[in-house]
Amino acid sequence: MKNRELKRRLRIESLNFVPNLKEEILQKLNIPVKPKKLYFNFWKIALVFSVFILSLILSFSSFSKTPSTILTIDINPSLEIELNEKEKLLSVRALNLDGAHVLECAPELNGKTLEEALSLLLQVSVELGYLDPENEAAEINILTVNKLQKLEDKMNQKVQEKFEKLFQKNSWKTKVKNRNQDGGLNEKAKKNKTSKGIMMLIEKALKADPNLSFNEALKLSPKELNTIIKDYREDDLKEFQDKYRDIIKKLEEKKREVDKENEQKIEDLKESLNNYLKRLNKNGNMALRVEIKRFLEDQFPDFNFICSGGDLQGRINELLNETDSLKSLLNETVENNYRIQIEYFNQEVKKKIGNKDFKFDCEFQKQVNFDDLIKNYRKGMSFDQKQIYQLTIEINTLIALNKPFLSDSITRLYTQYQNHLVKTDESFQNSLYIQKFEAAYEEFLNR
Repeated sequence: MKNRELKRRLRIESLNFVPNLKEEILQKLNIPVKPKKLYFNFWKIALVFSVFILSLILSFSSFSKTPSTILTIDINPSLEIELNEKEKLLSVRALNLDGAHVLECAPELNGKTLEEALSLLLQVSVELGYLDPENEAAEINILTVNKLQKLEDKMNQKVQEKFEKLFQKNSWKTKVKNRNQDGGLNEKAKKNKTSKGIMMLIEKALKADPNLSFNEALKLSPKELNTIIKDYREDDLKEFQDKYRDIIKKLEEKKREVDKENEQKIEDLKESLNNYLKRLNKNGNMALRVEIKRFLEDQFPDFNFICSGGDLQGRINELLNETDSLKSLLNETVENNYRIQIEYFNQEVKKKIGNKDFKFDCEFQKQVNFDDLIKNYRKGMSFDQKQIYQLTIEINTLIALNKPFLSDSITRLYTQYQNHLVKTDESFQNSLYIQKFEAAYEEFLNR
């Protein structure tokens, strides 16, 4: 048999051989064995590898991700704070209208530490009158919730310590009622493979919603359970938020207008004084000197000039040197006036939202009179004189707001005004400004 035929038959029969045996026989017959070519699809392998790596990453991420902690704070304002394990705020949510009011008055909280956020929220609650730190009977209810019992216990301990630290620092008599320390539910939590805090929320949610089953509640997140417990009404909260922000925006816009007007008045005053200086330098005739003298006496009757009445240039320069201080005092007074109006607007809001009454309003009361200010401006005004000016502005503002519930505040401020007034000199006490204020206050009392 020829070699060519032998090779052909061996190749055919080799289909039934074990691969290693086939290669061995071919080698003995000196028939070269061609290496097998490996064929593969690069993109398929790449895709399989990518899916494998992604699965590993997702599995690791799912395994290593620590669930966030939910802290619920009930004063009367109810607030929900979401924290990570490093005690950083992830989110803050109001659970009722009073809580929304507190958040509107608080500065930006996201990204703050737990201690910073608690300090700000409690301070705002005190300022708005929701929390009386001197009342020993007052309580703040807190509940710390995490799906992992160990982490829940750890975070609850930290929360408790933060509250105690803040109360000690501010000498507040308020007490904290830590709901995590309530007895029971431990066994039920273990049986259902969850935490005690979750079980407490579930129990409350079941009472709040009779149609909710235990198994359904067990699947809900702490935030979802709080929504049921607090009867969370997003439409009411949004309506309040929109109304409140709209009024604050209008007040801010009006304040900016007043600031702009006052800035222009300061510039006009400086221009008038500089024009008088130029005219004096060119031609200081008697008619001009009389005009300037009358201007100074009329506009600055209480200003304590160092220069004599005959040195008009010196007096004008004194006034020019004081314009920055005058501007600063005017800005400070407007700012104080704005703060007062915001403060008392918030009091009105607090009274009304308890009844879900959003018909609150506030228009900026412009009680800072530029002409009155410069007439009573004195170089180097004493502390008591400045306090008197601020208090009279505040009293006039509250009188203009014409709210019955402000009467006690007005009386209290007037007592402070009198305590400062007795410390001033007789000329200030008898000044036109004080006389006008006393007349306005008397008129208020006789309403």
